[in-house]
Amino acid sequence: MTNQLVDLKFSSSSSFIINRRVHLDYFLPHKHDFVEFYYVYQGTGSETLNGKEYILKSGTFCIVLPYQVHQLSSDESNPVSLINGEISLDSIYDTDSATSDLYELLFTNLPSLIYLNKKISLIIEDILNQLLQEQTNFYISKNKMIKAKLIELFIIINRFRYNNLDSSLEKNINSKASINNNSNQLIWEIIYYVHSHYQDNITLEKLSNLFHLSKPYISSQFKKQFGQNFISFLNEIRIKNACMLILSTNLSITEIAFTSGFKSYCSFTRTFHQIKGMSPSKFKQANLSLKC
Repeated sequence: MTNQLVDLKFSSSSSFIINRRVHLDYFLPHKHDFVEFYYVYQGTGSETLNGKEYILKSGTFCIVLPYQVHQLSSDESNPVSLINGEISLDSIYDTDSATSDLYELLFTNLPSLIYLNKKISLIIEDILNQLLQEQTNFYISKNKMIKAKLIELFIIINRFRYNNLDSSLEKNINSKASINNNSNQLIWEIIYYVHSHYQDNITLEKLSNLFHLSKPYISSQFKKQFGQNFISFLNEIRIKNACMLILSTNLSITEIAFTSGFKSYCSFTRTFHQIKGMSPSKFKQANLSLKC
C-alpha cells in the first residue's frame, strides 16, 4: 500500500460537518485545511499523527489540527467505527458562524489524543448524537444549538485532558500555562493568516512584524507543528489552490501562477513540479478530475 500524502480541503458550504463512519478500513496519510475531531465507539486500530503512533480503541477521542499529517488503519478482525466532525478554519475566526468562539478551546497545548473513561464516553456520545440530529434536521436556532453543543463538547474534553495529564507534563503546563497558551494561539493566528493571504507577498519578516514574534521562533514553530519550514508550508498551500484553479477554471497557467501568489511563471512551474511531480499542463492533461 503506497503511503501517498493526500491534501484535502474543506468541501462544504456550511461551517461544520459531522458523520458516523462504520467499519473503516484504512485512510492514506493525509492533511487538511480544517479542524477534524473524532470519537471511536467501536473497534480497534491505530492512528499516526505527526509521526507518532497511537492505539485506537473504544473511547478514543482525537483532535487533528489543520495541516497536521495523520493516517488511520483498522484491525481486520475488529474494524473501527467512529463519529467524526470537521470544522472550517475560516469559520472559527468568523464571529457570525456557528463555530466561532471555539478558538481558545481547540488551539491548546493539551494532548491531541486521549482515552475517555466510561462515564465521560457516555456524555460525549450523547453530545455527538445530538450534533448528528441537529445537522440532519431543520430546527429553530439550529446554528446556535450546534455552537452550544460544540462548546460544551470541547470544554468537557479539555477538562478531561487537563485532569488526566501525566504529573510531569501537568507541572510543566501549569508553570508555563500563560506563555504557552498565548504563544500557541499566536502561532495558529499566523497559520490562519497564511491560509487566508497566501496570494500576497508573505515573508517571515512580515509575519514577525505583524505578530511581534522573532523570525527564528516562527520558523521553529512551523518545523515543530508541521515538520517543514515556512516556505515549504506556504508553497504547498499555493500549489494546492493552483491545482483547484487548473481543474475548475479556464484561466491560463500564467494567470494561475500569479493568482496563486507566485512572483514569476518560472518559480511557479518549478515549485509545481517539485510538489506534484509533473508540470501544470501535464497535470491538467493527466486527469481533469484529479484532486489535489
